[in-house]
Parts: sequence; structure tokens; C-alpha cells
Amino acid sequence: DNGILHFSKCKFLKNLENLLLNNNNISSKGIKLFRKCEFLRNLKSFYLSNNNIGDKGIENLSKCEFLSNLTILELLKINISDK
Repeated sequence: DNGILHFSKCKFLKNLENLLLNNNNISSKGIKLFRKCEFLRNLKSFYLSNNNIGDKGIENLSKCEFLSNLTILELLKINISDK
């Protein structure tokens, strides 16, 4: 999660279209940091499988205003409930 804080402030990612972050020990706290990432504005595919995101992480992800161009979101094995 700490790496996401540094990653989220990187100005060189403004044209990023694909982001693969499977198997990176990302939790709901890390996902919350993505809510402030303006570089996600051009993101078309976002892969977050095999992270401990959980229900709270999904809630945080749904509040990210910069994911409007997203067409692929992969969320396999992310430790969510059946709610």
C-alpha cells in the first residue's frame, strides 16, 4: 500500500491506459489512495486480481471519479463477501 502513495503522485503516468497490479498485496487502504490519482483518467484496463482488497476496497474503487474511460476491470480473488 505504501508504494501506491508514491505511484499515485507520479506525473509521468498521465497517458497510462493499462495498469496491471495483480499480486501486489494491495488492501482497501491502497485502493483508497487511487481515488486521488488523476493519471487514471485515461485508464482503459485495470487489473487488480489476487489482492486483499475486500468489500471496503470495492467501495473505495467505486468512488474513484477518474475511472470513467475504464472498459476492463479484473477483480478475481480479492477477498470480498457475498453482500
